[in-house]
Amino acid sequence: MAANRVLFFRFKTAQYLGKNSLDFLCILRRFYAQNVASAVPQKPTEISQERAAPGNEQNKRKFRIRPKAERLDIDKVDWPSFYSTASSYNSWLVPLPLRMGRSRHNKVGGLPLRDMGNIELLKIPNFFHLTPPAIERHCEALK
Repeated sequence: MAANRVLFFRFKTAQYLGKNSLDFLCILRRFYAQNVASAVPQKPTEISQERAAPGNEQNKRKFRIRPKAERLDIDKVDWPSFYSTASSYNSWLVPLPLRMGRSRHNKVGGLPLRDMGNIELLKIPNFFHLTPPAIERHCEALK
């Protein structure tokens, strides 16, 4: 019931201030995101060793989940299970820490673009399906 009052208050405030519906939806989304995040406990898959001081409760809750690119052991991955044929790079399928292309505005010393949404990585088909274990497996299947 209290949540409805707050939403009604925010809606009335948005109307009085002359805000459009997009601003109201942003407020509404932020409100629900705060309430849902506090109600549902999060269980991370892997926690790094960076911990805060043991006395502070708020610092205990702040932890860093390592990116999947850091957790992925490249030598132990069965690449043909990810890529059965030659295809373009998909950062959601195999998040490798790749950068390719030029930096924006030709800045000297700038980093190339990230792998997410990078057109340069989409142009080149990868050959993860032709790793030596995959070729051996394919030859055994043909015999």
